Amino acid sequence: MLTDIAKPRPETRLVPLSVKLLNAPGGIQADQCNICHRHSSFEIIWITSGSGRLKVDMNEIDVTSGKAYCITPGQMHALRIVSGTAGYVISFTNEFISHQDATLLSIYENGFFYFAHHPSIISISHEKQSFMRETIDRMLKEVENFPLSREVLYSLLKIFLLDLTRQFEKKEVTKLANSRNADLMSRFLILVEKYYLQRKPVLFYAEQLHVTPNYLNEIVKRVSGFTASHHIHQRIIIEAKRQAAFALGTMKEVALNLGFEDFAHFSRFFKKNAGMNFTEFKHEVNTKFESSW
Repeated sequence: MLTDIAKPRPETRLVPLSVKLLNAPGGIQADQCNICHRHSSFEIIWITSGSGRLKVDMNEIDVTSGKAYCITPGQMHALRIVSGTAGYVISFTNEFISHQDATLLSIYENGFFYFAHHPSIISISHEKQSFMRETIDRMLKEVENFPLSREVLYSLLKIFLLDLTRQFEKKEVTKLANSRNADLMSRFLILVEKYYLQRKPVLFYAEQLHVTPNYLNEIVKRVSGFTASHHIHQRIIIEAKRQAAFALGTMKEVALNLGFEDFAHFSRFFKKNAGMNFTEFKHEVNTKFESSW
């Protein structure tokens, strides 16, 4: 039997680091309302036993035991789990690690938190699970003493993310995963995530990365198959779809939220990059959601 789970409603103060058991006393309960939500922190959902379905933006995926699902800030998501499912939910803010050492920054910027259209899925080997569970169990104890235990929690989070990184396969970056090209692509995507609402041109990103626009386009297309401008436009479209589907915004409201003062221009932009007009998309997503879950 499936039960619905969603993260508790946002608190007034953003917690720098949160570690909770899934479907256990004192943790996140399976009888909480099933409502799509998003927040400003990074989130890792690790299913240690059981299964369910994870809804992220307009996509739904099966969740299974032994896998971790990395949710990027801003992604709309909700989780439905089978009764008896257990695991952990770890969330942390950018500020929690932004002033720490470069090693941890490189870990979380390596790519598995920066695929805005879907969560990264990491299979955790049986050999690693015991050690990683011990790390999280220690975090569960230390988090009660926050902020006094901040440095200890930072070290434990670093250990956990290092173990997670070692098992992460960047399928999206193909065979160039360890090359300079892939590194440039990763840094470009991080900048897009930071500045897409300001609708900066390719020239801006090239200057930030200390390369020419032509070189950036060439490398991004070589790695991903698409131009730099395509990625910028698609990131805007992802946010437009989120607001249309989950915030029930009108086309004018969404356009203004995304910095488009010319509604006709936004309408053309949406249709060109989404493959359908705004009204057609809202009808399609409403029909899909009404027939699912």
